[in-house]
Amino acid sequence: MTEPVLKVDNLSIEFGPEGGALRVINDVSFSVGAGECLGIVGESGSGKSMTSLAIMRLIPSPPGRIATGRVELEGRNLLDLPMSQMPAIRGNDIAMIFQEPMSSLNPVMTIGDQISEAIMLHEPMNAQQRYKRTLEMLTLVGIPDPEKRFKSYPHEFSGGMRQRVMIAMALSCNPKVLIADEPTTALDVTIQAQVLELMRDLRTKFQTSIVLISHDLGVIADIADRVLVMYCGRVVEIANVDEIFADPAHPYTEGLLRSIPSETNEGQRLYQIPGTVPAVADRGTGCTFYDRCPKRMDICKNELPPHFKVSETHSAACFAIPEASR
Repeated sequence: MTEPVLKVDNLSIEFGPEGGALRVINDVSFSVGAGECLGIVGESGSGKSMTSLAIMRLIPSPPGRIATGRVELEGRNLLDLPMSQMPAIRGNDIAMIFQEPMSSLNPVMTIGDQISEAIMLHEPMNAQQRYKRTLEMLTLVGIPDPEKRFKSYPHEFSGGMRQRVMIAMALSCNPKVLIADEPTTALDVTIQAQVLELMRDLRTKFQTSIVLISHDLGVIADIADRVLVMYCGRVVEIANVDEIFADPAHPYTEGLLRSIPSETNEGQRLYQIPGTVPAVADRGTGCTFYDRCPKRMDICKNELPPHFKVSETHSAACFAIPEASR
């Protein structure tokens, strides 16, 4: 991999008062190179979106705070910057597509004005230049008749078209890193395929680095280069996409993959990982997957497993990994 554009080291996030805070994200580390797509997967409550909000420094404080770690964008630690400098970085250097595009767009502003506003904050352009750039972005994301649609409001767009508007807004200033939080949720398969194809084109055309957060492992398999699996606020496995799908090392990853519908389980009840994700306050000192794990051992109950190296590009936090494979 080339030199990382985005590098996250030992990121931890806490919520609550000093002395009684609960740690919801624990020592998360990863990096993303230029033009690379890193997929982040895991059940609801695993910490995927919270991690992305921390990168953007959008954790509500109080009650939340970043307890430890670094978030480096091209070598500059964003966590060291005064908060007053972050608006200039968000949207310009690093942008985010949020979940639920209808609630993320302003219902009383036209689509064109919302994209133009994002450009105005970061680019030294006059009104005519912003208008032209906005039309270019609407065309880029495949919205027909952009001159007419410029004056439309969010409620006049379908879910897929609103998602395209969110992508156009996020990319209007050519950010180095794009964080896409469930960009295909609630879209039909045809529109989903179009959105993913658009993201591929953006990587090729602009060398944009993408952090793609999704519950859908099919989407991850389709576009990601590497996959990071999160559970209970921790990274439990990270590997190239082919390694994850061909030879998962963590029982949690195995469970997620077994839950995917396929020809082999047609007509059968889909596999379900037993139990539920434990609440933050109920997580013990050992492996957080202990109560749900089919491979649990005595050591797992009281000791937190470190990451064991399965290959040069693959590691997993599990004591059940055979010594010979580490």
